[in-house]
Amino acid sequence: MKQPWFWVWGLMLALLAGHALADERDDKIARLLNLAGAEELISGLADSVIAGLEQAQQSAQGEDAERGEVMLHVAKESFLPEVIYQQVFEAVSVALQDDQLETLLLWYQSPLGKRITEMEVEAASPASGQAMMQNATALLSNQPMMEKAAQFDALLHLTDYNMALQKRMFIAAQLHVRTLHNPDQPADSRELAALFEPRRAMFTEQTRNMVMLSFAHTYRELPPEKLESYLDFLSTPSARQFNEATRMGLEAGLDLVFEDYIAGLAEL
Repeated sequence: MKQPWFWVWGLMLALLAGHALADERDDKIARLLNLAGAEELISGLADSVIAGLEQAQQSAQGEDAERGEVMLHVAKESFLPEVIYQQVFEAVSVALQDDQLETLLLWYQSPLGKRITEMEVEAASPASGQAMMQNATALLSNQPMMEKAAQFDALLHLTDYNMALQKRMFIAAQLHVRTLHNPDQPADSRELAALFEPRRAMFTEQTRNMVMLSFAHTYRELPPEKLESYLDFLSTPSARQFNEATRMGLEAGLDLVFEDYIAGLAEL
């Protein structure tokens, strides 16, 4: 008969092995997100939100400048990239099986995968954004690229995702300005959300055009056969689940930081 200590020792070994496997899986997920440029994307997203609030504050000149700076400080303390990243990490961890994780790592470590990430990170820079707008007419007139851009949007639901972001940004900007104007009368975020709806159609059209333009600019130097290979990859079940999980994680992370921001303003 086995002694009790044997069972305790066996259980400890099993738990240790389980932790080691979990750590290895977490390392792979972190590497996948790094290879896909997630950290740069999330950091740029947080910076864009802050820039939008700074722009909104400039439109309220003549108000209490000191209070405005305090409100921006609250925003910077709330819109933390690491909070959003953690939600993305958790969503990807739940969505992907181990074999899918291995498949995605292989693709993102391939020459094409690395080149795609480089292009996407470069396209997110301010200088690249300026160049995109300067060449907008030529880019949008490239009909083959526009057809590929429509496929790209359908696969990644980028217009839908950016519309969700636009709505959050609209509410945050309106909340920021109204709180600055009337600090003793907190704005109702639900009321502000309702104000967004009459603008939805206009914002959707603008957002879809920007998605198409961004696609044409980002992948402008990619040979057609490589672009086709990328779209084929995005159509695979593993890529679809990865991108959907990433999108859901981004939205969950944005919800957390926006809620923290609203709570912070209420405490001023």
